[in-house]
Amino acid sequence: QTFDTSVRRNWGPGDRFRCMIEDVWWLGQIESHNQLSPDFPDSLFMCFRVRWDNGEYEFMSPWDLEPVDENRLPVEVGGAVPVLDEELKATLYQPKTEEWPRGDRDASCRRIIAGLEQVMGLAIA
Repeated sequence: QTFDTSVRRNWGPGDRFRCMIEDVWWLGQIESHNQLSPDFPDSLFMCFRVRWDNGEYEFMSPWDLEPVDENRLPVEVGGAVPVLDEELKATLYQPKTEEWPRGDRDASCRRIIAGLEQVMGLAIA
């Protein structure tokens, strides 16, 4: 889901973004779109050269970037903003019914847990 959402955003040079690193949001701007490796010209992995608001440069992937929330900006340029619990939850995977056998996620999870418990009960585990 994160990958699909990030690709649909069509990030490009000049776009402002925020990135969650540990428990804070850091802000920056995309400087350019590059090829990390000529062997994989269409790869999006680390394809953006970004300039952080603190002046540092780095290469990032689209799935590392989030749109800037204009209501939650750092007090000073180059500073960070704490990640709120609801922001963290919004970034988590949201399971869909059709992704689980017979559409029953709970039953599938119970079956997986039971299997893992059996494996962990083996002497070699």
